[in-house]
Amino acid sequence: MTKRKFVALAAGLFLLIAAAACSSNKKPADQAIKSAQAAYDAVKGDALKYAPDKASAVEASLSMARASYEKGDYDAALNTANNVMPAVTDLTAAAATNKEELTRTWGDLSIGVPKMVDAITTRVNFLSKSKALPAGMDSTVFEGARSALANLTRMWSDATSAYKSGNITTAVATATTAKDQAVRIMSSLGMPIPLAASD
Repeated sequence: MTKRKFVALAAGLFLLIAAAACSSNKKPADQAIKSAQAAYDAVKGDALKYAPDKASAVEASLSMARASYEKGDYDAALNTANNVMPAVTDLTAAAATNKEELTRTWGDLSIGVPKMVDAITTRVNFLSKSKALPAGMDSTVFEGARSALANLTRMWSDATSAYKSGNITTAVATATTAKDQAVRIMSSLGMPIPLAASD
């Protein structure tokens, strides 16, 4: 056998071995992708709500694994799919933590904001019946506060509706904006700001 034929034969044998090795990972890669997808699907609902960035990263990795598999690169598909599992574990923990924090924040806001709305409403009603506004407050300021109160009431209603529909992220964001609005109104009316609302 000539040297050239030997090299050609060796190269061909190498390719066959590489192809066989690659093919041997086809089934494991398929199983790994399915397992990773199932793990993600189990937490997808909360993940998209409470840890959307991490959820997007996991979805991107799953897409990469599937793309590699379709190209026949089973080693890459297997490695990528295997890396998804710890990412899903991290995602699950992050979503749970964020959900807990949002729930706690909503609990505080759902107690504090309605009290502020009630206090502002009482103050506006009182001033509306008064013959004269307090010193340092003109009609423009008062009418602005009364108009802002109407917006505040609608805002809090929207926050409550969002919470009841299960969209706690939107509920907390809207409620926080409502709290800030309430602080501004109370300040314009010369009312004391609750300590918790000044954070």
